[in-house]
Amino acid sequence: MSSWLESTTKSSIVAFTARGTAVSGSTLTEPLSRSSPSLLLVGRQYAGRPGRGKLVNRLWVDSILPKRWKQMCDKLHGCRQFQPPVAIQYLKAGPQWLIDTWRLCLVPASLELPYVALSYTWAKRDPFTTRRGNLCQLQQPNAIVAVLSSDELDTTVRTAIHVVQLLDERYLWVDQLCIVQDDDQTKHREIQNMAAIYANASVTIVAANGTDPGRALPGLRHASEPRNFCQGSYRLPGGENVVESLAHRSVNLPSSWSERGWTFQENLFARRQLVFRNDIMHWQCDHALWYEDEDYEMIHRSHENGPSYFGPRDLFSYHIPDVVGLVDMLRNYTFRELTYEQDILPACAGAFTALRPAFSGGFVSGLPRAFFDCALIWRHSGHATRRKAHHGYSGFGCIPSWSWAGWKGSFDHRNWHEVADFVKSSPRTMWKKQCCPHRIQPLVKWYGHKEPEGPREEVLRGNWSYYQQLYTDSDGHLPPAGWTRIPVEDSDPIFADRSQFTTFAPPLQSKHLPRWMYKHQSHRDWEFWYPVPLFDDETEGYADSMTPYISGYTQRAFVSAGKDFKLQGSSRTAFSILGQEGNWVGALCPDESMLTPQRDSHLRDLADETLEVVAVAQGSFAEGKRTCIQCRLEEHNLEDRPKSQEQYEFFHVMWVEREHGIAYRKGLGRIANSAWESLSREWIDLTLG
Repeated sequence: MSSWLESTTKSSIVAFTARGTAVSGSTLTEPLSRSSPSLLLVGRQYAGRPGRGKLVNRLWVDSILPKRWKQMCDKLHGCRQFQPPVAIQYLKAGPQWLIDTWRLCLVPASLELPYVALSYTWAKRDPFTTRRGNLCQLQQPNAIVAVLSSDELDTTVRTAIHVVQLLDERYLWVDQLCIVQDDDQTKHREIQNMAAIYANASVTIVAANGTDPGRALPGLRHASEPRNFCQGSYRLPGGENVVESLAHRSVNLPSSWSERGWTFQENLFARRQLVFRNDIMHWQCDHALWYEDEDYEMIHRSHENGPSYFGPRDLFSYHIPDVVGLVDMLRNYTFRELTYEQDILPACAGAFTALRPAFSGGFVSGLPRAFFDCALIWRHSGHATRRKAHHGYSGFGCIPSWSWAGWKGSFDHRNWHEVADFVKSSPRTMWKKQCCPHRIQPLVKWYGHKEPEGPREEVLRGNWSYYQQLYTDSDGHLPPAGWTRIPVEDSDPIFADRSQFTTFAPPLQSKHLPRWMYKHQSHRDWEFWYPVPLFDDETEGYADSMTPYISGYTQRAFVSAGKDFKLQGSSRTAFSILGQEGNWVGALCPDESMLTPQRDSHLRDLADETLEVVAVAQGSFAEGKRTCIQCRLEEHNLEDRPKSQEQYEFFHVMWVEREHGIAYRKGLGRIANSAWESLSREWIDLTLG
């Protein structure tokens, strides 16, 4: 709060609600403090400082603002000439159809045609959509007039056409009408290109108002229902008026838009947003955040703009695989709601397509192919539930239990951070690496299948681990093409702060300062501890795989559940794994809650159940390394766990249950190397679904 208000008491301020100049008459008595809402001076100067606040109409938004904000953004930030992130530029793709809001019909889109996009949630379960049967008709002038007047089209779509006109634009992209919904080939292509569609839009209208999708764009005179907005406003002793800043209002109030799966990537890539939320309209771009209560002329003169970075799009700005950034993205997505659970991968397909230039080999059902063995050992950080396909769904793309996509819940960063140790120094201040004393070694050669008994279509093992082992501190192997090996000086300040660089320690397996570091010809400002697979736009395609089944040749054993225990820093429960003789062999964390309704402190009775576990990788944990609680193994402090001076070595095992011969993941755990060898094991051809 500004210092000139800190000494003012609310006992001398008359509160009123703005509707024009209406005043309520209540008096507030608490003193103002730093915890009070931020206040804006209205209309005049105070102590030589110009006011930039203004009263806002309770029922209707100012119809001039959208166009003014867009013009101001063009002039001050140059966002109109914005170049999308590097990853998006590679796509060279846009929508196939647009709504011409002047002629009220569908027209073919082109890369040169500017358009506005709409981000919203469908209010109707089966709304009017463009289909092959009506596509020709909808291209006739005024063909959409009849659709607009029917109850079959979402109200939000009708209102969005009005907002496009307020923005002084002509063309609108809306998925209901601009994707031919029963043309599977075209629809799949549009879904894959969703990142490019929103990134290349001139403005994205975000209909995020409340929990009722039918009232997502309120307060637009002659186009929608009035809003119900209350602006806190006060009168100072000298007669000056101040208003509570709308920016102070929480954006975390309930909104069906922010909880839905399909809107995730739309928000991720929309570079300029006209947002309707909590009965407030605001403008958001990479450089500014403007609300209705800020005077247009004062903002224009002051050039006071917001941050130069907004959101996680930095993840898509380089060809370097940002594993930590990918984890952060998934943690914001995996809990989202979907009408049809099988849409979990299609709803973020655009994001994965945009990540292809950074993650060589692309993705397999949401797991990076470059380090598929490590990615397969993902974990939950809290309670999770199994996602299941909608009843009657028989299309390709069932939800695999072996992928994070098969579950709704919090995503854990551990294990994936194991591959984030390749960066030595970076000009990117957003880059970060967590401490990770784990090491994972591939064990199984995995294949993808469209059908459980179908042919093996692709080998899923990546070459990240191969690069890591071959080139870290290696004298005997020349680097791959495009890479240069450089000696590391003994005095290299790897832990020192640099003004423009972020610097990291060497990989865990290096017991001393490595003799070599590496640089790549296309990333001259970066330094690496070892080369990693990088994208080659001349040899790699963009098609990612939504493989529902994987198979491999591995070992399995049968164990039983022992005593359960709470995980440190978590509400989750794990349990010990016992061998045939009742001896401790490891620990396992179930994916779904196994707590009984009657006794919340105990797992359901597994004493009489035999659990099938299959080996999926090998691993080790550095006993002597100082680690944070989050990076410790679940069984770290168990007395039964074998401990050594240097390394705790184990097998990563997956607890599976079978249905029609197909194994489905139920949990993930570890069994100590020596204990695994003591179990009765057998080699099997494993198929995971």
